Amino acid sequence: MPTPSSFSNKLPTPNTNVSLSSFFSDLSDSLGSLGYLFFVRYVFLDKLPATDDGRSLATLLDIVMIKYQINMNDSEKDEEPHQEMMYLPRHQVAAGVVDMISHIMERYFTRTTATAYVDAQSEAAMRTAIEFGPKVWADARDYDSWCQIGMVGSFAHNGYFGLGREEDWACHAIEHEISGWNEAITHGMGLSVVIPAWMRYVSERTPARLAQFARNVFGIVEADDAEAAKKGIEALVAFYKSLGMPTRMGELGADECPVESLARHCCRRGPVGRLLPLEASDVEAILKNLSLIHISEPTRRSY
Repeated sequence: MPTPSSFSNKLPTPNTNVSLSSFFSDLSDSLGSLGYLFFVRYVFLDKLPATDDGRSLATLLDIVMIKYQINMNDSEKDEEPHQEMMYLPRHQVAAGVVDMISHIMERYFTRTTATAYVDAQSEAAMRTAIEFGPKVWADARDYDSWCQIGMVGSFAHNGYFGLGREEDWACHAIEHEISGWNEAITHGMGLSVVIPAWMRYVSERTPARLAQFARNVFGIVEADDAEAAKKGIEALVAFYKSLGMPTRMGELGADECPVESLARHCCRRGPVGRLLPLEASDVEAILKNLSLIHISEPTRRSY
């Protein structure tokens, strides 16, 4: 089985002054006719420097690789690709699945209307990750399931699901404060705590969008939007727990985080999020409720 170092001489050196497109163009040239297919890893470890468009190469390229070895000169092609895989710890696999779904959510939860096509594409991708994420978590050698997760991950991070609409990104802004305060907290694990609490907080004000998510992603059958949204959040929490992901601050070891200062820093340039713009007081309320054992009824601001 190959080791990470066995690939090092084939990869271009990351450069903080180049764009992602330039990097992957160089990558393609370096790999040549072997036709490597990389299944991206979405775990925020910052092993590699951030690029000029604000993404870390660590979220795009590391460890999980599947190599198709293709001899383009053969007249008879082997229908079964040669597979060589490397594996992540299970909690990193789960955190990666959570993060790639969250990148879709941050674009899906929007106030922009007339987005039916991209909505349907987003919902299909989330359903796929929810179906196959637990399979790769349970069996890292499940090649076919990795293929599905790899496709979801690739599109989750390339901006496709944000076409034609404004994006939210409140959950990422809040989680970055938590893992910035304590760098031992894995990004995806922080998100599995933040996202359900954020959903509960905004669902009273914007139940229709959360209800659409519940019905079209988790198959919730419920006519009332508020009730559908609630059941969808419960289904999402159950999914996170099925991957062994935390859903409370205590499970992150972050009960003592300074919520007031984190909330102020989160909103230092103004409100975060677009579906429901959040002031520092909103972020503080969400963070405080993350510490509770039962967080189904978070504190909400008055309107």
